[in-house]
Formats: sequence, structure tokens, C-alpha cells
Amino acid sequence: MALPVLAGTPYPAPAEPISAASTARLAVLAEYGLGTAPLSSGYGLQLSLDGQRLIVTSPAGFAVLSPVDLTLQRFIPAPDLGARVVSRDGTRAANLADREGGEIVQLWDLVSGQSLGEHSVPRWPTQQDYARVALLDISPDNSLLAAVYSDGVVAVIDLPDGNLVKVLAWYIDYTDTPMFLHFSQSGKTLYYIYLDVGYGEQGIQSRGLNTTSWTEESYFATKKGRGPSRYGVFSPTLSDTGFEFGYFPVAYYGGNSRWGIDVFDFTTLYERYFLEMPDYPSAVGISSDGRWLVSASSVTDKVEVREAEKNRPPVFTFAGHDNLVWGVAAAPDGQTFYSVGMDGMLRKWVAGSESPAAEHDGFLPALDGITFASDSGRLRVAALTGSIFEIDTLTGRFVKTFADPREPRRYYWKVSTFDAFFPEFRRVAGTEGDCTIAPGTDDALLAQSCDYGFLPIRLWDTALGSVARTISDASYTVQDKWGPRLKTSIGNALMALSADGQWMAATYHTPLDNNAIRIFETSSGRLMRTIASRRVEAMVFSPDGARLATAGWEARQPIRILDPQTGKVVKEIRLSQDSSRIDALAFTPDGSLLLALDSSAGTVDAYNTTSWELAQRLTIPEELNFGIEKMRVSPDGSLVALADYSGAINFWEVGSDSLMPDPVQLPYAVRTREMAFSPDGRLLAVVGTDNRVRIIGVAP
Repeated sequence: MALPVLAGTPYPAPAEPISAASTARLAVLAEYGLGTAPLSSGYGLQLSLDGQRLIVTSPAGFAVLSPVDLTLQRFIPAPDLGARVVSRDGTRAANLADREGGEIVQLWDLVSGQSLGEHSVPRWPTQQDYARVALLDISPDNSLLAAVYSDGVVAVIDLPDGNLVKVLAWYIDYTDTPMFLHFSQSGKTLYYIYLDVGYGEQGIQSRGLNTTSWTEESYFATKKGRGPSRYGVFSPTLSDTGFEFGYFPVAYYGGNSRWGIDVFDFTTLYERYFLEMPDYPSAVGISSDGRWLVSASSVTDKVEVREAEKNRPPVFTFAGHDNLVWGVAAAPDGQTFYSVGMDGMLRKWVAGSESPAAEHDGFLPALDGITFASDSGRLRVAALTGSIFEIDTLTGRFVKTFADPREPRRYYWKVSTFDAFFPEFRRVAGTEGDCTIAPGTDDALLAQSCDYGFLPIRLWDTALGSVARTISDASYTVQDKWGPRLKTSIGNALMALSADGQWMAATYHTPLDNNAIRIFETSSGRLMRTIASRRVEAMVFSPDGARLATAGWEARQPIRILDPQTGKVVKEIRLSQDSSRIDALAFTPDGSLLLALDSSAGTVDAYNTTSWELAQRLTIPEELNFGIEKMRVSPDGSLVALADYSGAINFWEVGSDSLMPDPVQLPYAVRTREMAFSPDGRLLAVVGTDNRVRIIGVAP
């Protein structure tokens, strides 16, 4: 089977396993996942002015697709450093990247996919080192690129050469919340809109800068609690009063709560009108002629189309997605519209049809857990949205989606407010939570545990793609119309499944800080016993299921070896260094060794599972220990993969005293969220914080 062109050289599936003898020939054979944007972020969809390209901008990079059939023309991966922008005409793009500790801007030609070079971003001499570029914009004629730092300094360079045009420090320390940086339609004015440093005490301020003299030609401020939100779209046409304006989703709370889209002249920050809606819009877009406004509901996930400037009910409504929509776009013909959602799908809609005219998968949301199916040809990845995606290992195309069955969507997403405005979607426990999965022995069941959203552990039927049953402590579980859930202030912390699938170990976060380990019988879901414990960071069963190893959250908290049958502590292994805290545990497949990764100390300790004495210690050189926190053992037990923050995957041959000399370096510095070896040992799948999956194997 050929690998996707996106991977570079289309390698065939490797026949040789990953081993100490082959690490020098390892390469990234395939990479896929087109990204998903956090809500209220400004990422989304854009149709080029010539109608030839549909551009999806996400933290993973820039995807360019055909607007006709949604075939992928090219994908430009880009590191997730926040600021990125697509030009008005859809021919250029820019994103931030790191170079030797400093920020640079990478420029791309979206028509050819070629790099247009990279340039440093000018700074003001007195800026603090912590100030980072927050926003970018490209002028309508593609001749200038403007950047604003988090402390309010504005920098402008020319394109394509990158020469300094201007650095303005007038607004330094006026804000730490830049909101918009936007060239006017003529390019003669650069608008900089920000929330004042008092978090809205003086409202939102708009500064208009003349792009010839670089003097301030307009200044307006709103009252506290009024003004555009941090994302929206700017109209390509002028208002009836001659000002430029935009559409901004907002939510107002109080005695008369309301949601909708506020339409502001952003020169004066004057509210032209308010388009009230039954719920908060999760995405908004405008056609290139300014005639068609498209939005998506945060509750129903439907896509609605209105005539812009008419403040009327929708002209068209489309079914939308099976999860929240984070990007929408409209063609100027008033008949064709596009949407992308957290169900991983990009869809094209045509007026008069209830079904998508075309769709493209691969827009994977924030990923965490990962495991192979038993045949190694399919990969299952768990998203922080609660869904699981089964994908073809080598092509990345969706095979099946285990869609989160909970409804309505507000059940696990919530709308919050920031100082009475700036509505934003966020996870109950943030995107740094865990949502892990573990396969059953016969591949028929897949266990899932998420430490947010109040979900019990779920056992999925892999054939049907639905939840077969849930596992939870009855004393911490309530039942509502959507099924069992944990009480409001409780979340799963960790889950471990025995190799034979008989036992499930789980921990909860509770209001009383009761971090006991609960042992369940998987087949019945019965709670068999509860083992008192401090909070644990890692937990794993031995291959024979006779022992459960746990490691703590606190410094020098010992490794405990438990008997899951009796709940008794078999052994406590004391850690040797004051700073030691175990990040990961793993047994070798034959059960002879327990491996413990301590990233702060830079060691991997191997303990003999008969005596529980230290058998060997690997000391990771300081220059290679960039936050190594993920560890996986190959199926034959001979090799250990170690992933760090810099995008490097190092390998250690068990029994040797040093790392293998040839790490695999991912294309750019990306933190690894999870890894998994295939059952046949020929592939290593890596999930990064950029929501991309990379497949590592032996290159031919």
C-alpha cells in the first residue's frame, strides 16, 4: 500500500521491525491530520478571491483544497505558536516559528505550496523577553506584513524582502490582550484593536494608523462590557455610513441574557445592529462580495446562511456536523457554503440539498490516547472531545468514528464569560487533560477514560462503534437522561487495563482529595476493592495481571507494587533523589523488568520484578533531556522509545548504558502527547500537540 504524498517519499509498509539494529534507518514514513482549531481563536475557513482554493487554517498548518470536490491540493505544516494569517486574496500565508530562541515569520505561496522565505520580527529595544507576537496581518496588495506583540508593540516589514518598515512602541504595556490587527480595504490604514490593560475597565480601544506616515489618525474606545469579541470576520464592503465593519459573535449576560452576532464599525466601534440568535455562534464567515453571512450554532451544530446587512432569519439551514463547528465560509454565488467541525469533517453545502455535496475527513481534533488495532493496519486515536477515530495506519483516512453519544453539546462544553463579555468555549478541565484508551485482549472492546467532562470509564464495542457499557464507582455516579456520569466535581485521573482484560484499575479526583485506586471486574463492571493511595501519576498492570505498579504525583513518592486481588502493598520502591518524580511506568512484555522514567532526574530505572531491586539505570545526557516524559516499550521488549518536548524520539536498547545514537527528529519542535508501537513491532505511531499523527518505521 502506498503512503500518502504528504509524507514525502511514498514508502511501502516496512517489512523489518523497529529494533536496535534498525534505528539508524528509521524515518517518518507518513504524517497526517489536518488539525482542528480551538474555538474563539480566529482560525477557520477562507475561500480565495479567484474561487480556486478553499483554505483551512488550524494550529497544524494550512490545508488547501479544491472548492469543487474538496480534494486536498496541498498541506503546509506549521508549528503551533499561535499567530498565523492568510492574505485577502488567498494566495499567501504567514506563520510564526522559532529559530534559536527567537521568533521568525515563515511565508508561503498557497498556489504552489512553495516557501517564500522567512524573516525575523523586529522588536523594540526596551521590550521584555516574554513578549511574544500575538497577531499577524498581510496588507491587501501583499506588500506589507504587520505584527503586534503581546505587550502592544506593533512591527511592520515589507514583503517579500522582510525589510523593516516601522516599529511602534506607543502602545507598549497598554494591554496584554491584543484582539485584532487588520489592514483596511485600501491598505491605507492599519487598525489595532485591543482590550485595555485594566481588563476592560476602560473598554476596548481601536487605533487607526496611517500606513504612509505611521501616525495615529483615529482613536475610539467602547464602554466596559461592549465591543467586538476576540474573533469574528471583517466585511469586504463598507457600511452605509462609509466605515469598515465586522461581524463578531457575542454573548451578553444579566437580567436579559442574549446571544448572537454584533455588527460593529470597527473604526468607531459603533454598534450598527445586533443579530440575535437562540444560542452562541461557534463560527462566522462572510462571502468575498459581502452579501452572504454564514454561521454555526454551538448547540445544534447546524450551519445557517443569512443575507448580510438584512438582520433577518436564515435563508438556508444545513445539517452541519456531529460536533462543534469551528470554521465556515461562503461563496459569492449565494449557493455554495463550507463548514469544518470537531467531528473531523470538512463539508461542502449547496442550496436546496440537505446532504453534503462533498466532504473530506482528516481534521482531527485535539488528540491524546493512541493504540493500534490487532492487525496493525488500523490506528485508533482518542480526542479530547470524547470521540475516538479509527483511521487507516498508512493513509490516514477515516475508517470509522466512535462518536461521543452525549447530547446536548452543552453537556460537556460550556460557555463562560470574561469580565461580562468575550464569551469563549473551553473544556471543563482545559485542553491539558487526558483522554486515554486501552484495547481489550480480543480487539472487540476498547476502554476509554477522560479526566474531564464527568465521564465514567467507557467500554466501546469496536465493531459497532458504540458504548457497550460504562464502569464507575456507584457512590460517585449519578444518572441523568443522557446516561451515567460522575458527580460534578469529580473526574477520572488514570486508567489501567490488565493484559487479559479481566481487571480495570481507575483513580478519581474527588472533593475530599480521596485518590483511592479502585479495582473493577471488567466483564461485570463490579467494584471489587478499593486501595488507599496518594495521588498517582502513572499506573500499569504487569503482563500476567498479578501486580499493579503505581507512581506518585509528589516528589519522592515511592513506586508501589500492589496485589490487585487483595489490595495489599507487595513492595514500596524508594526513590533516590529529592527531586525525583516518576513520569511513566512500563513493564517489559516478559514481565521481568519494571521501567520507571524520571524526567527531572534524567533517568530510566529498570527494576527486577522478582527482587524489586534496581537492575540497571540509564542516565540521559543533560543536552538530550528536553522534558522527556513519554515512554513506550517495543513488543519484543528489546527497545524503549522516549519522546521529549523538542520533537525528538530517542531509543534505548534495554541492557545498554546509553541511548542509541540516531534519534528520529520530527519536522519541527512539537511536544509528543502519546506514542504506541504496532503489535508486529514494525511501526511507532506518535501523536503531537499539533494534532498530527506521525508513523515511524524502517525506511527502505
